[in-house]
Amino acid sequence: MTDLSIAIVTCGRPHLLRRCLRSIKANTSTPYKVVVLDVTKSFTDEPVMDKIKDSKSIDTYVEYDKPLGIGAGYQKIAELCDTKYVFHIDDDIYLDKYPVIDAEYKYIKEHPEVGVVSCCWFDTLYNSHRESAMLWVTGEHDGKRAFKKMQVPFEFTKQFGFTVVDSDEALHSMIVNKEMVYDKGIHWDPDLGSKGDRESFFLQVRQNNIPIKVLVNQIVIHNPQPYPYGSLTLSYEKESVKQKFYETYGYWPITNWDKPQFRPDGKGGGQWI
Repeated sequence: MTDLSIAIVTCGRPHLLRRCLRSIKANTSTPYKVVVLDVTKSFTDEPVMDKIKDSKSIDTYVEYDKPLGIGAGYQKIAELCDTKYVFHIDDDIYLDKYPVIDAEYKYIKEHPEVGVVSCCWFDTLYNSHRESAMLWVTGEHDGKRAFKKMQVPFEFTKQFGFTVVDSDEALHSMIVNKEMVYDKGIHWDPDLGSKGDRESFFLQVRQNNIPIKVLVNQIVIHNPQPYPYGSLTLSYEKESVKQKFYETYGYWPITNWDKPQFRPDGKGGGQWI
Protein backbone atom coordinates (compact mmCIF):
# COMPACT_ATOMS: atom_id res chain seq x y z
CA MET A 1 0.00 0.00 0.00
CA THR A 2 1.42 3.36 -1.01
CA ASP A 3 1.59 6.59 1.00
CA LEU A 4 1.91 8.77 -2.14
CA SER A 5 -0.85 10.24 -4.30
CA ILE A 6 -0.30 11.93 -7.66
CA ALA A 7 -2.89 14.74 -7.75
CA ILE A 8 -3.86 16.23 -11.11
CA VAL A 9 -6.55 18.86 -11.78
CA THR A 10 -7.59 18.87 -15.43
CA CYS A 11 -10.12 20.59 -17.67
CA GLY A 12 -10.94 19.43 -21.21
CA ARG A 13 -7.37 18.51 -22.15
CA PRO A 14 -7.27 14.70 -22.25
CA HIS A 15 -4.26 14.70 -24.59
CA LEU A 16 -2.22 16.62 -22.00
CA LEU A 17 -3.46 14.47 -19.14
CA ARG A 18 -2.53 11.37 -21.14
CA ARG A 19 0.98 12.69 -21.80
CA CYS A 20 1.42 13.63 -18.14
CA LEU A 21 0.32 10.19 -16.92
CA ARG A 22 2.54 8.33 -19.35
CA SER A 23 5.57 10.43 -18.42
CA ILE A 24 5.00 9.74 -14.74
CA LYS A 25 4.76 6.01 -15.36
CA ALA A 26 7.92 6.00 -17.48
CA ASN A 27 10.04 7.97 -14.98
CA THR A 28 8.81 6.84 -11.56
CA SER A 29 9.62 3.70 -9.59
CA THR A 30 8.03 4.77 -6.28
CA PRO A 31 4.61 3.12 -5.77
CA TYR A 32 1.80 5.66 -6.10
CA LYS A 33 -1.89 6.11 -6.75
CA VAL A 34 -3.33 8.66 -9.20
CA VAL A 35 -6.16 11.02 -8.26
CA VAL A 36 -7.70 13.16 -11.03
CA LEU A 37 -10.16 16.01 -10.50
CA ASP A 38 -11.83 16.87 -13.80
CA VAL A 39 -13.79 20.14 -14.00
CA THR A 40 -14.62 19.83 -17.73
CA LYS A 41 -18.31 19.30 -16.97
CA SER A 42 -18.49 22.84 -15.64
CA PHE A 43 -18.12 23.95 -19.29
CA THR A 44 -19.49 21.14 -21.49
CA ASP A 45 -21.39 17.84 -21.40
CA GLU A 46 -18.84 16.10 -23.63
CA PRO A 47 -17.73 12.77 -22.16
CA VAL A 48 -14.12 13.25 -21.15
CA MET A 49 -13.19 9.95 -19.55
CA ASP A 50 -13.79 8.18 -22.87
CA LYS A 51 -10.98 10.25 -24.40
CA ILE A 52 -8.45 9.29 -21.75
CA LYS A 53 -6.93 6.12 -23.15
CA ASP A 54 -4.82 5.71 -20.02
CA SER A 55 -7.87 5.72 -17.75
CA LYS A 56 -6.84 2.39 -16.20
CA SER A 57 -3.87 4.16 -14.65
CA ILE A 58 -6.21 6.49 -12.72
CA ASP A 59 -7.19 5.16 -9.30
CA THR A 60 -9.63 7.91 -8.33
CA TYR A 61 -11.45 9.99 -10.95
CA VAL A 62 -13.85 12.71 -9.80
CA GLU A 63 -15.86 14.99 -12.07
CA TYR A 64 -16.80 18.43 -10.78
CA ASP A 65 -19.55 20.40 -12.47
CA LYS A 66 -18.74 23.88 -11.15
CA PRO A 67 -15.87 26.15 -12.29
CA LEU A 68 -12.88 26.09 -9.98
CA GLY A 69 -9.92 28.41 -9.82
CA ILE A 70 -6.44 26.93 -9.64
CA GLY A 71 -6.18 27.20 -5.87
CA ALA A 72 -9.69 25.86 -5.27
CA GLY A 73 -8.87 22.92 -7.52
CA TYR A 74 -5.69 22.18 -5.55
CA GLN A 75 -7.61 22.40 -2.29
CA LYS A 76 -10.37 20.10 -3.51
CA ILE A 77 -8.02 17.43 -4.84
CA ALA A 78 -5.92 17.50 -1.67
CA GLU A 79 -9.08 16.67 0.25
CA LEU A 80 -9.65 13.69 -2.08
CA CYS A 81 -6.21 12.24 -1.33
CA ASP A 82 -5.95 9.81 1.60
CA THR A 83 -2.16 9.41 1.67
CA LYS A 84 0.49 11.10 3.79
CA TYR A 85 2.17 12.62 0.74
CA VAL A 86 0.51 14.43 -2.18
CA PHE A 87 2.40 15.23 -5.37
CA HIS A 88 0.66 18.10 -7.18
CA ILE A 89 1.25 18.38 -10.91
CA ASP A 90 -0.63 20.28 -13.62
CA ASP A 91 -1.75 18.43 -16.72
CA ASP A 92 0.43 20.58 -19.02
CA ILE A 93 3.58 19.42 -17.21
CA TYR A 94 5.41 16.21 -17.96
CA LEU A 95 8.49 14.35 -16.79
CA ASP A 96 11.32 13.92 -19.25
CA LYS A 97 14.28 11.69 -18.22
CA TYR A 98 14.50 13.05 -14.66
CA PRO A 99 13.05 10.87 -11.86
CA VAL A 100 11.48 13.92 -10.27
CA ILE A 101 8.83 12.19 -8.18
CA ASP A 102 11.26 9.58 -6.88
CA ALA A 103 13.75 12.31 -5.92
CA GLU A 104 11.20 14.57 -4.19
CA TYR A 105 9.66 11.61 -2.36
CA LYS A 106 13.06 10.37 -1.18
CA TYR A 107 14.04 13.85 0.04
CA ILE A 108 10.85 14.52 1.98
CA LYS A 109 10.98 11.07 3.58
CA GLU A 110 14.58 11.62 4.66
CA HIS A 111 13.85 15.14 5.96
CA PRO A 112 10.68 14.88 8.07
CA GLU A 113 10.99 18.53 9.12
CA VAL A 114 10.32 19.61 5.51
CA GLY A 115 6.72 20.16 4.42
CA VAL A 116 7.05 20.88 0.70
CA VAL A 117 9.60 19.75 -1.89
CA SER A 118 9.60 20.91 -5.49
CA CYS A 119 11.83 20.89 -8.55
CA CYS A 120 12.72 23.23 -11.43
CA TRP A 121 10.89 23.79 -14.70
CA PHE A 122 11.99 24.12 -18.27
CA ASP A 123 9.26 26.31 -19.73
CA THR A 124 8.63 25.85 -23.46
CA LEU A 125 6.82 29.20 -23.60
CA TYR A 126 9.99 31.03 -22.60
CA ASN A 127 12.34 28.40 -24.04
CA SER A 128 14.31 28.60 -20.82
CA HIS A 129 14.36 27.45 -17.21
CA ARG A 130 12.03 29.13 -14.73
CA GLU A 131 13.25 30.46 -11.39
CA SER A 132 14.75 27.89 -9.06
CA ALA A 133 13.37 29.61 -5.97
CA MET A 134 11.11 32.48 -4.92
CA LEU A 135 12.05 34.62 -1.93
CA TRP A 136 9.69 36.94 -0.10
CA VAL A 137 10.99 40.33 1.05
CA THR A 138 8.84 41.64 3.89
CA GLY A 139 8.71 45.06 5.51
CA GLU A 140 6.72 48.29 5.79
CA HIS A 141 5.02 49.84 2.74
CA ASP A 142 2.69 52.87 3.00
CA GLY A 143 2.13 52.16 6.67
CA LYS A 144 1.28 48.48 6.15
CA ARG A 145 3.16 45.23 6.57
CA ALA A 146 3.87 44.12 3.03
CA PHE A 147 5.72 41.57 0.92
CA LYS A 148 7.36 41.54 -2.49
CA LYS A 149 8.49 38.37 -4.24
CA MET A 150 11.92 38.03 -5.81
CA GLN A 151 12.96 35.30 -8.22
CA VAL A 152 16.22 33.40 -7.83
CA PRO A 153 17.33 32.54 -11.38
CA PHE A 154 18.01 28.91 -12.24
CA GLU A 155 21.34 29.89 -13.78
CA PHE A 156 22.44 31.51 -10.49
CA THR A 157 21.88 28.39 -8.42
CA LYS A 158 23.57 26.20 -11.02
CA GLN A 159 26.55 28.57 -11.34
CA PHE A 160 27.31 28.33 -7.63
CA GLY A 161 26.74 24.60 -7.39
CA PHE A 162 23.54 24.50 -5.35
CA THR A 163 21.72 21.16 -5.46
CA VAL A 164 18.97 22.10 -2.99
CA VAL A 165 17.75 25.63 -2.26
CA ASP A 166 15.43 27.10 0.35
CA SER A 167 12.39 28.84 -1.09
CA ASP A 168 9.26 30.67 0.08
CA GLU A 169 7.19 29.12 -2.71
CA ALA A 170 7.16 26.03 -4.89
CA LEU A 171 6.22 25.48 -8.51
CA HIS A 172 3.26 23.23 -9.27
CA SER A 173 5.21 19.99 -9.46
CA MET A 174 5.65 19.63 -5.74
CA ILE A 175 5.20 17.01 -3.08
CA VAL A 176 3.43 18.07 0.11
CA ASN A 177 3.44 16.35 3.49
CA LYS A 178 -0.34 16.31 3.94
CA GLU A 179 -0.18 15.68 7.68
CA MET A 180 2.15 18.64 8.22
CA VAL A 181 0.39 21.05 5.87
CA TYR A 182 -3.22 20.34 4.86
CA ASP A 183 -4.19 18.47 8.01
CA LYS A 184 -3.00 21.48 10.07
CA GLY A 185 -5.50 23.77 8.32
CA ILE A 186 -3.16 25.35 5.76
CA HIS A 187 -5.25 25.82 2.64
CA TRP A 188 -5.63 27.51 -0.74
CA ASP A 189 -7.99 30.44 -0.25
CA PRO A 190 -10.59 30.31 -3.08
CA ASP A 191 -11.78 33.86 -2.39
CA LEU A 192 -8.51 35.45 -3.50
CA GLY A 193 -8.60 34.91 -7.27
CA SER A 194 -5.93 33.25 -9.36
CA LYS A 195 -2.99 35.05 -7.74
CA GLY A 196 -3.87 35.53 -4.11
CA ASP A 197 -4.91 31.90 -3.59
CA ARG A 198 -1.35 30.80 -4.33
CA GLU A 199 0.24 33.50 -2.17
CA SER A 200 -2.13 32.76 0.70
CA PHE A 201 -1.14 29.10 0.73
CA PHE A 202 2.59 29.71 0.79
CA LEU A 203 2.28 32.56 3.30
CA GLN A 204 0.56 30.17 5.70
CA VAL A 205 3.35 27.64 5.15
CA ARG A 206 5.88 30.37 5.88
CA GLN A 207 4.03 31.60 8.99
CA ASN A 208 4.00 28.05 10.36
CA ASN A 209 7.78 27.81 9.89
CA ILE A 210 7.46 24.86 7.53
CA PRO A 211 10.51 24.56 5.24
CA ILE A 212 10.12 24.48 1.45
CA LYS A 213 12.96 22.96 -0.55
CA VAL A 214 13.67 22.96 -4.29
CA LEU A 215 15.77 20.24 -5.92
CA VAL A 216 17.78 22.16 -8.51
CA ASN A 217 18.94 19.10 -10.44
CA GLN A 218 15.43 17.74 -10.96
CA ILE A 219 13.57 19.28 -13.89
CA VAL A 220 10.13 18.86 -15.47
CA ILE A 221 8.87 20.27 -18.76
CA HIS A 222 6.14 22.89 -18.60
CA ASN A 223 4.33 23.12 -21.94
CA PRO A 224 1.53 25.64 -21.28
CA GLN A 225 -1.59 25.24 -23.42
CA PRO A 226 -4.86 27.21 -23.46
CA TYR A 227 -7.95 25.70 -21.90
CA PRO A 228 -10.55 24.90 -24.60
CA TYR A 229 -13.46 26.14 -22.49
CA GLY A 230 -12.10 29.38 -21.15
CA SER A 231 -9.86 29.10 -18.13
CA LEU A 232 -9.60 27.58 -14.70
CA THR A 233 -8.52 31.05 -13.63
CA LEU A 234 -11.48 32.90 -12.16
CA SER A 235 -11.85 36.63 -12.69
CA TYR A 236 -11.59 39.01 -9.76
CA GLU A 237 -11.20 42.69 -8.93
CA LYS A 238 -7.56 43.01 -8.06
CA GLU A 239 -7.52 45.90 -5.56
CA SER A 240 -10.31 44.39 -3.49
CA VAL A 241 -8.46 41.06 -3.48
CA LYS A 242 -5.33 42.80 -2.18
CA GLN A 243 -7.39 44.43 0.55
CA LYS A 244 -8.97 41.09 1.49
CA PHE A 245 -5.53 39.47 1.49
CA TYR A 246 -4.24 42.17 3.87
CA GLU A 247 -7.24 41.89 6.18
CA THR A 248 -6.97 38.09 6.30
CA TYR A 249 -3.21 37.52 6.45
CA GLY A 250 -1.78 40.82 7.67
CA TYR A 251 0.41 41.53 4.61
CA TRP A 252 -0.20 43.86 1.68
CA PRO A 253 0.97 42.15 -1.54
CA ILE A 254 3.22 44.36 -3.70
CA THR A 255 2.54 42.59 -6.96
CA ASN A 256 1.80 43.05 -10.64
CA TRP A 257 -1.69 41.57 -10.30
CA ASP A 258 -3.15 44.84 -11.56
CA LYS A 259 -0.75 45.25 -14.48
CA PRO A 260 -0.58 43.51 -17.86
CA GLN A 261 2.10 40.86 -18.04
CA PHE A 262 4.23 40.16 -21.11
CA ARG A 263 4.82 36.53 -21.97
CA PRO A 264 7.76 36.04 -24.36
CA ASP A 265 7.47 33.24 -26.90
CA GLY A 266 11.18 32.42 -26.92
CA LYS A 267 11.50 33.68 -30.50
CA GLY A 268 11.82 37.39 -29.87
CA GLY A 269 8.06 38.00 -29.67
CA GLY A 270 5.23 37.30 -27.27
CA GLN A 271 1.95 38.71 -26.05
CA TRP A 272 0.50 40.82 -23.26
CA ILE A 273 -1.90 38.98 -20.96
